[in-house]
Amino acid sequence: MFQRIYEFLKQRPEGADPEEVLALVLQGPGGDATFGREFLRGLLAEDPRFFETEPGGRWSASDTHVLKLSLDDADLVVVDIETTGQRISETGVTEIGAVRLRNLQPVGRFDRLVNPGRPIPPYVSQLTGISDAMVADAAPLEEVLPEFERFARGAVLVAHNAAFDAALLDHYARRFLGRPLGLPAVCTLKLARRWLPELERISLDALREHFVIEPGNGSRHRALADAELTAQVFTRLLALKRREDLRTVADLVAAQEDPNAERKLQIRIPRATLERLPSSAGVFQLASDTGACLYVARASDVRGAVAHMFFGASHLSDRQLRMLSEAVDVEAVPVAGELEARVIEAEWIRKRRPEYNRSDRHLPKGFFVRLARRGTHPHLVVAARIAREGDLYIGPIKGKAFAEEAVVAIARTFDLPRAGIETPEEDAIVQWGAASDALDAALRDDGRSLRARMDALPDGVRERCLATLGRLSKLRRGDRSWLANRPDAVVASPAHGAALLMFLVTAGVCQRYARVTSRSELQRFVVDSRRLLAGSTKRISVVHADVSTILSHALRGREDGSDLVVVPIDEANPDGLLAKVEQEVGTLLSP
Repeated sequence: MFQRIYEFLKQRPEGADPEEVLALVLQGPGGDATFGREFLRGLLAEDPRFFETEPGGRWSASDTHVLKLSLDDADLVVVDIETTGQRISETGVTEIGAVRLRNLQPVGRFDRLVNPGRPIPPYVSQLTGISDAMVADAAPLEEVLPEFERFARGAVLVAHNAAFDAALLDHYARRFLGRPLGLPAVCTLKLARRWLPELERISLDALREHFVIEPGNGSRHRALADAELTAQVFTRLLALKRREDLRTVADLVAAQEDPNAERKLQIRIPRATLERLPSSAGVFQLASDTGACLYVARASDVRGAVAHMFFGASHLSDRQLRMLSEAVDVEAVPVAGELEARVIEAEWIRKRRPEYNRSDRHLPKGFFVRLARRGTHPHLVVAARIAREGDLYIGPIKGKAFAEEAVVAIARTFDLPRAGIETPEEDAIVQWGAASDALDAALRDDGRSLRARMDALPDGVRERCLATLGRLSKLRRGDRSWLANRPDAVVASPAHGAALLMFLVTAGVCQRYARVTSRSELQRFVVDSRRLLAGSTKRISVVHADVSTILSHALRGREDGSDLVVVPIDEANPDGLLAKVEQEVGTLLSP
């Protein structure tokens, strides 16, 4: 596809307008000129063979572009960007560092902290050393990016994993400057992969060790220090090739690609279909020509997310390219928030079984201590999701290591086994059954029985368990226990279109959920829920594993929890549930 566009533009020295080029890319006509220009700009901006004469203007092949410059005459800007995450459309920038090279010698440096406009995750702060306090008074990216554009103007970008850095810069340049940076990009990761095939690892640290580069003055994972290290790696990589093989920028850009890896992408989704996609939060599905579901995902901007999948096609895996080439249709539904998006995404994945989704990638990250109560005997394990009816789940817990510590502490405190005992004695099974009941009761009372258990532990063991259980107790919020299983409740969350998502939760498991749009539908949901509770001897009859896991994170305030309304189920007064639910959430609905 890209080669076809390039050959077409080579025959049009005066350039071509966006509609002409789009006809080579998308099937069928469209009526949204703005979308067409943005789609084309995103598709071609990272390919140095093309340039846009002006924003929204004509496209030309880059015969007179910087690609034609010799390496001796071209400036190179080696850049590194620190961010709050890895999803380009949703991440925030915390720092930009760059070194401008001429004749492979530094002639300028750029170093700016950036206020990302959102909290920096703790693991990112630990990795980079950049805290919320450090960026609190820094300028936002809207102010910093124009400075960087002036610093990098007319140069070639160089970065380790340049696909991410170039795409991120172009993404925000479109937002804040009205156009992408549109600079050719050279990737030291790709060059190392091609020119040093004997290396098993080609990370920046691995290449520093391979080339015996002394550590610089700055800290690793700070932007300027990493940019300077990348510049040194880049010059060492260039020294591996004869200069007669790399005369121009075009030679260098071509050298990073494998000439034997022919990657073809055919966009078969009609343009009119793409234009109908909402530019708001939602869930979407890619479908094949047989109607089979290929891929399901949620996005804060569905139209932008789908378009971006094709923008970054040159950097996708063969599997991802195959998926995009098979897609002929997109279905999307708008959502009101993260919880609704996750629930619909999970429901579509469960029912439609998309071929290209990775297992459990759609679930929020976290772990649980699971007290398994089915099988030959109770035992404690670490679980990544709520998936078995009748079991107890403590969490969600951030970090597998802490979840494993919690399993050990709870096992010692309540004299419960961990997984691994295949043929236990009958007396032990009886004892463990009583211990599991004691754990269940301890997690629901005010902590007195837990403290009594702790006091009975031997010295040394008590201190270690106390430290872990003390951290675990911080999972408590208000009158909620540590358990994802408690309290039994009806939960309401805003949904798209003046509706509510309603959930019935018993023992941590989502028994049923529904979308309601009126008070009469709300009453029917509560009445049906009461019938389900009254008619089930186990109190647990249906397991929605993914929704249960998603909802447990929401109830802990980690996923849209501020919008939830929780109405505990009072077993002593089941007849009062309808009135209580109507009082709490009924006013949010029409009669």
